[in-house]
Amino acid sequence: MKRRWRWILLLCLILMIPVSASANSPAPEPSIEYTLQLIHAPREAFGITILTREPGAEQSAFMRDEHPEHREMIAAMFSLKAEGWYPVTEGPNGGLFQSLGTTRIEWMRVSPPMKEYRIIIVTESGAVHVSDPVIRRDYANMATYDLKTNQLTQQINYQDYGKRVLIAVSVTLVVESLLLFAFGFTFKKNLRLVIITNLSTQLLLNVVLFVTHYYEFTQDNVSVLLIMELVIPIIESLVYAKFMQERTIKRRVLYAFTANFTSFYIGMLLYNFQQTVSYTYLLPFLVLFWIGSLFSPTY
Repeated sequence: MKRRWRWILLLCLILMIPVSASANSPAPEPSIEYTLQLIHAPREAFGITILTREPGAEQSAFMRDEHPEHREMIAAMFSLKAEGWYPVTEGPNGGLFQSLGTTRIEWMRVSPPMKEYRIIIVTESGAVHVSDPVIRRDYANMATYDLKTNQLTQQINYQDYGKRVLIAVSVTLVVESLLLFAFGFTFKKNLRLVIITNLSTQLLLNVVLFVTHYYEFTQDNVSVLLIMELVIPIIESLVYAKFMQERTIKRRVLYAFTANFTSFYIGMLLYNFQQTVSYTYLLPFLVLFWIGSLFSPTY
């Protein structure tokens, strides 16, 4: 019983780490939300903005903040309002108007959200380039725009996507392994089952999320995540109820639901407080501690 409480206290300490890290660490540096690389960029100064289906910036505000010689270019940026396309509120780094030779343009923030969007470029000589509409994909915070072919191509940041998956799997395995002790299960007898089951359900979860986010089967990605977070505990509870070697079926099912909701809670803390990087440094120590428990003759 004392050992079980030791594991419960350890898990509670882990649950507090993301909150305390967020409270005591400095605010994270602002990140770039969207980067656009221009191919065959204009050979003159130009204005550029993003168009979305949601009303954003007001033309009068842009006119007030910019030089009078830019007013015709600003008016051209708002020329598609009748078709339901509106410039976003924020301009890129360096402002709406870019100098000759600029090929990389970055937005620190974009609002309204870019669900479906276009790029519009207006040159000093009056030429207007408007990309075809595209639907923004999950983790597609980079794109290239070829003005010669009018092709806007999104690029998924697979490094960030892979980091998210790796951390999600690591957190899930560590939390659910520690909870084995809290629920009175023998570590060595059930570890293989927990690992295989969790790797399988995490694979299912991330495949579903990637497909629905990337191919836009649904616009409400949050609801897909919540549905999957309800489906996965049901799957795991059925597996554990049948194949775990100890305790009652009721406790096995309770373990499955508790473990899943605990790991989901930690994942949401990491996401909301943007502490993924700092928490990653802790994971190797937790994993080493977890591996060391494999060789403990007590369990």
